[in-house]
Amino acid sequence: MMKTRFFLVVALIVVSLSHTGFSHPHVFVDAELTIVFDEKGLAGFRQRWVFDEMFSSTMLTNFDKNKDHVLDVHEIGEIKKGAFNNLCNYGYFTHILIDGDIFDVNYVTEFSAEIHDDRLLYTFFVPCHVVAGEQLKQITVSVFDKTYYTDVALVPDSLSCEGGSAFVVAYDIKRIKEFSFYCGQIIPDGVSIKFKRNND
Repeated sequence: MMKTRFFLVVALIVVSLSHTGFSHPHVFVDAELTIVFDEKGLAGFRQRWVFDEMFSSTMLTNFDKNKDHVLDVHEIGEIKKGAFNNLCNYGYFTHILIDGDIFDVNYVTEFSAEIHDDRLLYTFFVPCHVVAGEQLKQITVSVFDKTYYTDVALVPDSLSCEGGSAFVVAYDIKRIKEFSFYCGQIIPDGVSIKFKRNND
């Protein structure tokens, strides 16, 4: 019995290590995040993704048809259709909690793409409307790919807030244990946001 248990444990470890060994990122993204407020409260999140050189090169080979290193309206539309829209099946890698409850990201707006220093950039807006009240609202947002095919790194210095002057707002970057994935091995960075109506 002890020998059987030993082999079972070894088998589980081998399977686990094999899974870890073969599952690794193929695409690398630096994600920049802007917290956007409107007159009612939180409006959503503007994101800017900067892709690694290898992925950028592959994408430009496929989509920059005239090879001028400038994406025109048609080429941007082809990128959106061929390489971006499918991310709706993964919530656009954007994970949000509103007062501890999951907010599903089903669509985004204002998508665009461009080339800068031979790197492909995406920009888009994630609507997430939360009305400010007398009590603090707590929002948590993180950008990551649960499949770990894409490694997304939040750029701390890029974090900013837009239009929040009418509210009491506090935010900071920290590791978000609630969003741990890959069998709990990876705890992604995210942004914790608290805000309420300013009655002063």
